[in-house]
Amino acid sequence: MLRTLKSSAPSKARAAPASKASGGLASDSVAAAAEAPAFTGGDDGPVPTLRTDFRVLAHWVGAVPVGANGTVSVPFTLPQSLTTYRVLAVATSGADDFGGATSTLEIRQPFMVQPALPRFVTPGDTFEAGAVVQNQTGAPGRATLAMAIDGPLTIDGPATQTQTIAEGPTEFRFKLRATALGTVKLRLTGTFSGASREADAVAAELPVRRTQRLETVVAAGTVDAGGTATEQLAVPTDVEPESGRLESTVSSSALAGLQTGVESLVQYPYGCLEQRTSRIRALLMLADLKSIFPLNAIGQTDLRTVVINELARIPNYRTPDGGLGYWEGGTTADPYLTARVLGLLLDAERLGLPVPTDLRAGIVAYLTGALEQSPARFDSVWMSRASILEALARAGSPHNALAAQLFRQRWDLPIDQQIDLLRALVEGGDRSAAAPTLYRELLSSVRVEADQAFVQQDRSWDDVGVWAWYRFSDDTHLTAALLSVVAQVDPDGVLSGPMARWLLAQRGK
Repeated sequence: MLRTLKSSAPSKARAAPASKASGGLASDSVAAAAEAPAFTGGDDGPVPTLRTDFRVLAHWVGAVPVGANGTVSVPFTLPQSLTTYRVLAVATSGADDFGGATSTLEIRQPFMVQPALPRFVTPGDTFEAGAVVQNQTGAPGRATLAMAIDGPLTIDGPATQTQTIAEGPTEFRFKLRATALGTVKLRLTGTFSGASREADAVAAELPVRRTQRLETVVAAGTVDAGGTATEQLAVPTDVEPESGRLESTVSSSALAGLQTGVESLVQYPYGCLEQRTSRIRALLMLADLKSIFPLNAIGQTDLRTVVINELARIPNYRTPDGGLGYWEGGTTADPYLTARVLGLLLDAERLGLPVPTDLRAGIVAYLTGALEQSPARFDSVWMSRASILEALARAGSPHNALAAQLFRQRWDLPIDQQIDLLRALVEGGDRSAAAPTLYRELLSSVRVEADQAFVQQDRSWDDVGVWAWYRFSDDTHLTAALLSVVAQVDPDGVLSGPMARWLLAQRGK
């Protein structure tokens, strides 16, 4: 049984001087240049150990027996990072006795060299970089820093600098120039002469690479049974020999990567209404595309019958007030879920599928009444206002005055609710500048990376706990929602293709 789990106050670990470092880089000249410069006065100074081990996880032990006195000792070798590590221990005895504790371990030296380098550079770049030297000896002194390079990088000026430094951090900057693609290995060696003599050396890498924009070309066509198709590829003449590449992917359709997900939609027994609603919506689209994009998971399945049966079960989730709850037989309606189901019923009607009698009218009445009750801040109706307005507008019962009021408060809404508000404005026939303004603002939230683009969830809303549990949105949901709006109001928009490519890339996730 656990008696004590000892933790100590933050300790200071100092790397002990080791024997003179040898080699380590590709050329003898680099190794020789990186050796610690001699101290003035003729005496040999300390020779630093080259620090190369910068593991984030210092040590891990899955299980170790605790002694009879309730303590255990686990020796290990620390990495060479000069930083603070968190020490975490968890102890257990039997099925019911357990405990844990954390502490910190600070690793530092009286004299430290910390590289200050960019994440990457491109050939032809000229820049300044080097190191920050930390003097924690308690007194000023003379510091010398030498830079040794192995790779496509040159130093414009001396490779060794000497400064008189006070206590604290001091920058050493070298003028550098990248000459070609590749990975540069650097060694920074520093020595200090003051009240004491210290030394430190650290290895680092700097990639030299091209910033590149990928060009994507898509070709589509139809191949008759037993026939063949030929597609010619022209290789550009200005390709970089070291970094240029050509990737070619062939697929029967863009939906080919959805096979596993489609199997879950068809076979998994979803229970709550939110899951069922998401399932039905996807199956509606697959049923519409089944003849165009055949998938093994739905090859022998009558999706229309599956969807009709699912729609017929929705009335089982009705609550006494006319709304819909998450589970059959529930007594509490959820406005957000009810609005989503109304949108699903409208889509099903558009595709000619039967919708349960009076269900749509009852939902419209419930949502209209919920809006007219002046909801309290942060209650379920207040948080769902945009979704409710969007669903009612699609059902032919727009509330343009409320939508205009919510537009003026749009900065109080997370992105998913702003997208629903834009739909409400568009579906309600709003002719003011609200819809174009909100559309531009939403497009400005799109993050573009190479040939893809996506909407990134605003994490600041995670601090508002009531939103954190209520919302069903992530980057994929938000991107799909905004793309559907773009396809409706601006089908030729420049972000349509990049957002579609990003969504296609998420299929495997």
